[in-house]
Amino acid sequence: PTGGRHHLVGCCWAPTCTLTGVREGPPRLARVVGDFGRGANAALLITWAAAALLVRVAVGRWSVADVVLTALLLGAQPFAEWGAHRFLMHGPHLRVRGRVVHLPLRTEHRRHHAAPEVTHFMPLAVVLVVAVGVSLLSAVLLPTTLAATATLVLASELLAYVWVHYLLHSAYEPRGRWLVNRRAAHLRHHRDAVGRCFGVVTPIADMVLRTR
Repeated sequence: PTGGRHHLVGCCWAPTCTLTGVREGPPRLARVVGDFGRGANAALLITWAAAALLVRVAVGRWSVADVVLTALLLGAQPFAEWGAHRFLMHGPHLRVRGRVVHLPLRTEHRRHHAAPEVTHFMPLAVVLVVAVGVSLLSAVLLPTTLAATATLVLASELLAYVWVHYLLHSAYEPRGRWLVNRRAAHLRHHRDAVGRCFGVVTPIADMVLRTR
């Protein structure tokens, strides 16, 4: 965070004294949103989601199929998030012909665990590959209207994941049971339960798969 000095408590930033000696309070949500948006990967995700929304509105022709597809993608989100976190970010290194292959996402995520204040851990190249890959696969596999819907929902889901993760690590003071519980669970994941609490946005997959 900018605008003052902070120290790390667990996996989250807590305000300390500024250079003037006056203690800073927790930042307002607007400031956290601004800090988040200045990250390159966050800016790319916001741009992708906004473009996907414009495309979906331009395509039009809404139908029940769009509702069904949206419901399916939203229902799958907690388990996709859990699987990516568990196996891509925390799984063993890949070996190809006896040689270890270091995946950029896994490498950056391990750095994030070593230095939790580095919240933009998802490499820009990974975000770009996901954005292009999802958009192209949706266009190839689905009719135009559903492809636009799928791209919009998936872009929004990834943006929500990255934003919530950033918010959990910020100095923002949680308000509401959901955010308080999400931060507590993520703090456990960083402190002493690396093999548990993989859900960031929701605990649904952790509850079903018994990794709370």
